[in-house]
Amino acid sequence: MGKTLKEEVKRMSKRKEMQTKSTLSTTQEVLYQREFKRADKAGGYTGERKKI
Repeated sequence: MGKTLKEEVKRMSKRKEMQTKSTLSTTQEVLYQREFKRADKAGGYTGERKKI
């Protein structure tokens, strides 16, 4: 193996940091949903498919 326990723990903690940086808090998720909903509405998107 060649890796010490200390190096392995350091590698694992870095991986954990990378995962947590990309996640949003619940509050941020709600705010983004509202913002995108408003932007869609302003852009004329209704969410319904148009029948041809």
